[in-house]
Amino acid sequence: MHKYLSVVKKHRVPLSDSAVALLEGLPRLKNNNHVFPAPRAETLSDMSLLAVLKRMEYTNLTQHGFRSTFREWAGETTGYQREVIEHALAHQLADKAEAAYQRGTLWPKRVALMDD
Repeated sequence: MHKYLSVVKKHRVPLSDSAVALLEGLPRLKNNNHVFPAPRAETLSDMSLLAVLKRMEYTNLTQHGFRSTFREWAGETTGYQREVIEHALAHQLADKAEAAYQRGTLWPKRVALMDD
């Protein structure tokens, strides 16, 4: 059984054409390249989404719940390999020996997963 860890490093996420169109339609701030800029800081904090959910009275949801939902959907309703799904979630193998041999990003397969 593989164990995965979440790590903090740059992670590229493939976006579908419709997702790109939606993001391009958002208002932009001058001199700010962030997709979702923070009103009083450079970037949103990790608590921003949780605060939005709380204001919307979705107290039973968390941002990690969205990741879990994606993992469940991808694992149960698609034919993508576990490794592709885990890469999409920016998970790294906890087994250092196995991780040493896993150098690719599985980009084409992740693009297909996100298009689904």
